[in-house]
Amino acid sequence: MSGTNKSVFLARMQVVAVALKKHFNRKSLVLSSVTWKSDALIKRLEEQAALLRASDQAHAAWKHAVKVQVKDAAEVRKLLRNIQTYVSATCGLEGPIFGDFGFTRPPKKTLASKVAAVEKRRATRAARHTLGKKQKLAVRAPAMIEVSVADGPHSVQPPKSGANGAGTQP
Repeated sequence: MSGTNKSVFLARMQVVAVALKKHFNRKSLVLSSVTWKSDALIKRLEEQAALLRASDQAHAAWKHAVKVQVKDAAEVRKLLRNIQTYVSATCGLEGPIFGDFGFTRPPKKTLASKVAAVEKRRATRAARHTLGKKQKLAVRAPAMIEVSVADGPHSVQPPKSGANGAGTQP
């Protein structure tokens, strides 16, 4: 029986219970040196089926409760941020009232941490080959592009206006 899923297990128990009623009704069976009445076996199978259904219902209810709790927690986190903003705006970050709410003042950024952040940003941009607005303006397509086709080389002029996202030529 190992390795079977719940629906197969449940269906098997139901089939066995029906077969016990049909073929061994009110008879005794010796199973693993234990004598069982067929009615007791059927009752035992029905109990297990009921437990299986109850556990499935409890699992579904638990999943629903977790889903509801996660959604509500997101709303409450937003509410807590709004309360913190309100308290800091009305009472300040330094006073005892801010601490009474369990809020802590955000750490001050030091010059060293700011410099480290700028260097980290530059390194990331260099690694990703990203450009700022002004650097992008400096990138231009060549004036003439040589294109080789089957019948011989041809010169093609790039578009002058912003057609298809291309930049303008100086």
